[in-house]
Amino acid sequence: MRSLAGQLLVASPRLPDENFSRSVVLIIHHDEHGALGVVLNRPADSTVREVWESLSDDPCDSDEPVHIGGPVSGPLMALHTNEECAESEVLPGVFFATHRDRLNRIVQEPEFLFRIYNGYSGWASGQLESELKFGGWMLLPKPNRHFEWGTTTSPVVDEDRVYFIPYDIFEKDVWEMRCPIVCLNMDGTELWRANETFWGTEASTPLVVGDTLYVGADNPQQVVLVALDKRTGALRWATANTSDKQRELGAPASLTYHVIDGIPQVIVATYGTRELLGVHAESGEVMWRYPYPAGIIIGLVSTPVAVDSRLFVCGGEGKDRNFSACLQMEVKDGKISCRELYRSTELQTNMYNTVAIDDDAVFGFGGNKRIGFLHCTNLDDGRLLWRQDSEDWTSEQNLVVADGLIFALTKKNELVMAEAGREGYRELGRVALGIELGRPQQPTIANGRMYIRGDTTVICFKVVP
Repeated sequence: MRSLAGQLLVASPRLPDENFSRSVVLIIHHDEHGALGVVLNRPADSTVREVWESLSDDPCDSDEPVHIGGPVSGPLMALHTNEECAESEVLPGVFFATHRDRLNRIVQEPEFLFRIYNGYSGWASGQLESELKFGGWMLLPKPNRHFEWGTTTSPVVDEDRVYFIPYDIFEKDVWEMRCPIVCLNMDGTELWRANETFWGTEASTPLVVGDTLYVGADNPQQVVLVALDKRTGALRWATANTSDKQRELGAPASLTYHVIDGIPQVIVATYGTRELLGVHAESGEVMWRYPYPAGIIIGLVSTPVAVDSRLFVCGGEGKDRNFSACLQMEVKDGKISCRELYRSTELQTNMYNTVAIDDDAVFGFGGNKRIGFLHCTNLDDGRLLWRQDSEDWTSEQNLVVADGLIFALTKKNELVMAEAGREGYRELGRVALGIELGRPQQPTIANGRMYIRGDTTVICFKVVP
C-alpha cells in the first residue's frame, strides 16, 4: 500500500461527520493498520501557557493557542522544527513528538516553531481509504476532482438533449461544492442551467420520465430531490428532508422510478438522515421512509432496484456498515407504504455495484474491500443460491447481466463472462482489459456493444451470440 503520511486531507462538503466540517488534516502516520493525523485549522480557547501550568513545574511563556487535533482523546502531541526532539519526521523539517519530556523541551525553546495538539484524528484499518474513495476527503497535493472540470454523474440523453451535472464550487470555496444542472442541445449549445436556489448532488444520475427531469439535490433548505420541466428547467416541486443534521442532501445512489397500482414514486437516498424516501412523482410528497439498517457514513452508492412490488437495497462500507434488504411495497389510501421482508449483513453487501435481478435471482458481491465473492441469492427470501470465492472479487466490484450472461469486472482489471443462472457459477471466458479502471463503475451495454470506461480510456466490445 502507499502511505499517505505527510499529505493533507481537506474535508469534502459531502463528508457527513460534523467533527471534520471544513477541516484540514495532516496525516502523520499511515499503514495497513490504520492512520493518525491532526486537524490544522481548529484552535482551542486555551493557550499553551495555561495548559502547561497544570502539567509541569517548568514555566512556559507561549501564548499560542492549543489546537484541537481531532475527536479522539489521547496524550498531547506536537508538530515542531526541533530535530533533536523528533520522534518522526512528517515533512522535511517538520517533526512529530508526543513524549512528555520532549514536549516540555519543545515549549521551553522559543527559537523553534511548534504547535501543541490536544486530541487527534484516527482511522481504523481501511477506513481512510474507504472515505477517500467515496469522495469524503480531498487529498493534497495530489490533484483531485474538486479542482478539475468534468461531470459528477453519467450524462443522460433524452430525445435531442443531454442532461448532466458538472463539478463546480461557490466563490472559489472548495468546501462549498455547488454542481449546476445543465441541459445541452446535441450540438453542445447550452439551453438552460439550474443553480440559483438548488443544485445537483454528486454522483446521482438524473432521471427523465415523460416531460419531467428528476434530480437528486442539495441546498441550504435541505432539499434532497427536485422535479424540473425538462424543456425549460422550471421547478415543478422540491422535496426537503428537514432534520437537525448539519448537511442534508441527496446521496450518490441514482434515483429509482417505480409505479405501484398506478401510484408513481421516485425513490431517493439521503445523506444526513441516512434513509430511503419514497416520494410521490407528481406532487413531491414523502409517502414512506426506510432508515438504513446499518451505520452508513458517506451515503448510499448502490442504486435501489425495483421489481414488481419489491425493492432491493444494499450498501457495503465495511464492518458494521454492511447490509442488504428487500422491501415490499403496497398501496393504501392512495399512498405507497413499505415493509421489510428480510435483511442480511453478510450477503449482497455491494459497495458500488447496483445488483442485477433476473428470473427472481439477485446477482452481486459480498465480503470486504480486500477479498470477497461473487454470488447469487433468491429475491423472495434472500437465501444463498450459489457463491464463487476467488481472488478476483471484493465487495467493490461491478457487474451487469444481459441475455442470461454475467459481465463482471475483477480487481485485476479483467472482464469475466459467466452464465447468469440460479444453479451455480459457470465461467465462459475472460479478457484482460489492459487499462486502469479507476473509480469503480459498471459496464454499459447498448445495441450489441459493451462500453467500459477507465481513467483515461474507453474500451468498446462487440457482444455477439
